[in-house]
Amino acid sequence: MSLGDTKLDSALSEKCVATILFADIVGSTQHVRAVDPDDVQEFLDLCHEHVRGAVAMTGGTEISFTGDGLIAVFGWPTGQEDHADRACACGWLVQHPLTDFSLVGPNGAPVKFRVGIHSGIVGFRQVHTTFSSRDDVIGNAVHHAATLQKKASPGDVLISQHTLRISIGDIASEELLLGEGADLLDGVAHRLTDAPDYPNRNRRQRYAHPFVGRKTELMDLSARFGSSEYPGPTIGLLGEPGVGKSRLAFELSKRLMSDGFESYTVFCSVQQKSTPYGVIREAIRTLLGENEAISEQTLVMLGLPAKQIAEVFSVLEPTKVKREVAATLKRGAVINSVSILLQASLNKRKVLLIIEDGHVIDDESKECLSEFVSKTQEFVGGILITSRPEGREMISAFSSETLSLQPIPPLDMHVLANNLLEGSKIEADLFGTVIDRSDGNPFVLEEMVRSIDRIGAQSDGLLPEPVESLIHARLLNLETDARHCVQALSLLGESSEMELAVVVAGDKSRLSESLHTLVEYGFLHPLERNEFRFKHAIIADACARSVPKKRRADIHRKAILSIKDQYKNLSGRYASLAYHAEEAGAYHEALDYLYEAVREARRAFAPRSLIQLFERAMNCFDSGAEDSDERFVDFVLAAFDSYQHVGDLPKMGEFLPRAIELARKQNRPDRLCLALCHSGMTHWYEAKYAEGISFMDEALAMAKSMNVVPLEFHALSVLANLHHGIGNIEVAIELAKRQCALTGGDLAQKQLGAAGIPGVFARGFTSYYLMEVGGYEEGLTYAEEAVAIASRANEPYSLTIALIALGRNLLMLSRNNHARKVLESAKSLIDKDGYSAADPNATGLLAMACARTGKPQQGVLAVENCIRSGNHLKTGGLLEIVYLKMGHAECLLTLDRIPESLRIVNEALEIARAHNNPCTLVQVLGLRAHIETQNTGGHFREHPDITERDTICRTFGIAAWDLAFEQGQPHVEGTL
Repeated sequence: MSLGDTKLDSALSEKCVATILFADIVGSTQHVRAVDPDDVQEFLDLCHEHVRGAVAMTGGTEISFTGDGLIAVFGWPTGQEDHADRACACGWLVQHPLTDFSLVGPNGAPVKFRVGIHSGIVGFRQVHTTFSSRDDVIGNAVHHAATLQKKASPGDVLISQHTLRISIGDIASEELLLGEGADLLDGVAHRLTDAPDYPNRNRRQRYAHPFVGRKTELMDLSARFGSSEYPGPTIGLLGEPGVGKSRLAFELSKRLMSDGFESYTVFCSVQQKSTPYGVIREAIRTLLGENEAISEQTLVMLGLPAKQIAEVFSVLEPTKVKREVAATLKRGAVINSVSILLQASLNKRKVLLIIEDGHVIDDESKECLSEFVSKTQEFVGGILITSRPEGREMISAFSSETLSLQPIPPLDMHVLANNLLEGSKIEADLFGTVIDRSDGNPFVLEEMVRSIDRIGAQSDGLLPEPVESLIHARLLNLETDARHCVQALSLLGESSEMELAVVVAGDKSRLSESLHTLVEYGFLHPLERNEFRFKHAIIADACARSVPKKRRADIHRKAILSIKDQYKNLSGRYASLAYHAEEAGAYHEALDYLYEAVREARRAFAPRSLIQLFERAMNCFDSGAEDSDERFVDFVLAAFDSYQHVGDLPKMGEFLPRAIELARKQNRPDRLCLALCHSGMTHWYEAKYAEGISFMDEALAMAKSMNVVPLEFHALSVLANLHHGIGNIEVAIELAKRQCALTGGDLAQKQLGAAGIPGVFARGFTSYYLMEVGGYEEGLTYAEEAVAIASRANEPYSLTIALIALGRNLLMLSRNNHARKVLESAKSLIDKDGYSAADPNATGLLAMACARTGKPQQGVLAVENCIRSGNHLKTGGLLEIVYLKMGHAECLLTLDRIPESLRIVNEALEIARAHNNPCTLVQVLGLRAHIETQNTGGHFREHPDITERDTICRTFGIAAWDLAFEQGQPHVEGTL
């Protein structure tokens, strides 16, 4: 390496959630102006020592001190779950030293600092130069901390909202608006106003919501600690972080205190793990109520002889023990005496002592507790020690028994989530995602709800900062092999086969040892069969986000090679291969895999999965595969039907123009024709009928010239819909009957490359169009034929569409009971298979049938459920919402809720007028006239809506069906 060479060691790079602190001397230039360099150096050294002393005292790591500023990191290289609190405590110490120490510059002026603190994902690496090596921190979190430091006033500590959110202690602060230049921090910071409560002991203040679940465990513990049959048990309570150990301990304390018990809690902490007798000293002082100093008189009153008092004092008050006495003390005797003192402190008392976080208890306290457990107990109550899974073996050594807390059941998690939401509503899908992702862990659930409340559903898969910070702290405290192993496994997903794990995570013997550690520490479930599985998907996500880019790409490339090597038949594995290719940055390769996965999803009729694959493909185009023009066209055309099924066709409007342009350029007439048909369909959904017809005339001509039946059918279908939209009903009927002729005979049940059966759709829409001109009996024949074809083919989506057409036809024939049963069958298929786009139309027609068969309340409930699920927003076109509202209004009218009925029908009329579809408009006008005349007692035929309706009917040759004429008659023909 030549003089001045610098090398970045990416092999040693790390990523994790940590907290960065920037401290800067205010006006350093003024302090050293015209000062001898030796004095300047002495001054800067003094400032350096002051700041680095605060960093060392709070457990941070100094990264650099150059000129007048210092950068420190908390939460790395050793994991610290309270790194945000430590950084805040450090910032406060920089500005408010514990002693009367004060800094002055060479010119006698007082020295002040600016401090900025921010938490987030930070990258760490080693920088090697010719003469030295040093750690370096990189990432937006570093720049944000620097921005806050610059925005701070002299003497202030500014912290970001991110730091405040992931702190576990009480941070006293006030909100400040930063103004311009701090966009990445949302323009908001918080100024520390007092020393942080660190380490925090007010955890119980979090328990504002009702206790949910754990009733059995609570009753069991209450019986054991509250009964003389079990004198003084010491019970270990094991569970992963956030599963509810502390909350259960708190509820147990409340219950026993209501029965006259005393209850005390002491906390173990990582920073005190090397403090001998630290936990047992705090426990005894807490029990005796003498937190400052324990007097000899107190120990005499407890019955301890002089020798044992000296031994106890060596632990509790070591400064009071003379050196020559201390030299004679033996470790075993001291531990025995301390355990006797603990026994004496508890004797003849009803007391519960809770020791939190026992997995980090110091060794001497552990031995004292083991000795204590071995003695006969003479008190009611006992000791409860909480611990994480990795402390199981340790806790078992000084507990009479252990209890492992399992995740909370889903039903209880639902209750807990509703309590946390406090009346706020979130979408059903998002609510379900939150429950699933929380996986029975209340802490994760709480943080996810807070995240949603703050910023809505997150794009990173609902991984709240406090949860990610906790997981990263635990990750850093693993041995290197285990840490690298779990990071590699996380890139494979929530679970995977062991063969793949061996390839990406190392040789089998080292992997076995690492997996044992990961199970012990609660990252993975105990291994089953030939696969590993993470305890929670959210753990896998957090671990994956800690893997640096280069190592991530290497692991994903290994995974691709391993999958292709192990499985000669890649069916069902294309989505996984695509994922690894995407993560490795191989976007062209990812597109090939994604397209195969899309083809499989189409064959399996899995529209939602296909949409996810399509969106991943679009991200590949945005990320570096924009030159794959043919693939772009193929993906857009393959995804169209799926977006139609879920009712999100406007999304396709973003991609179709480019697909049409590229297909023309590529001279692919079949692709161009299909893209034009799809574009015509989007225009129909948006009620741009005339514009859509221009697309379809070209598409139909191309389909005929190529003599491709599926394309000709598609073009005829869309063109018929568009002509129906502008009121050319006879043209629409003629086009629809041509479709039926195309799909006759052997082709009737063929899918012809479509998601549904074209023969069913042709007959269903023919039925619809015939009804517009009063051809109900003929329309019924077509609808029944559509149902028969779909039933023979056993194709649920096509059957759904056919049943809706049949149901509407039966309503027009006033065969209302039959219509209700048919439409209930359609609704059942929609609910079962998720055909959300068809739901508003089917629900509206079902509501009409319910209103006309004496079940209006059932109809109202169906409409409300459709709206509650959000399906009314997923329909293919707004005109279908008109049917939903008409059915709702008719049910409300039947229930004599006329004002509501009028409001709903007016909303329907507004949509119909906006889309200017004459067939729909005449239906709504007739219903509103009926509702208003029922309310006012006027004459139906004299209502102005009927005058307008009849004019439209004469203009377009439409037959208007009148609800007003039904009046319980078994059959009423439409009237002009």
